[in-house]
Amino acid sequence: MKRRASRSDKLEALKRESDRALREQIRRLLRLAPQERTHFLRKRVGVRASCL
Repeated sequence: MKRRASRSDKLEALKRESDRALREQIRRLLRLAPQERTHFLRKRVGVRASCL
């Protein structure tokens, strides 16, 4: 018979899952080309151009 997970066990599991998801997001963004992973830093200049 399985024992019921305590609140601290649940919080620890949630922390591990959150950390794993953050690391996966960082790895996924680092795999992109630099101009694609810094899109949120870009500012529009004129009609067709953008810069950091």
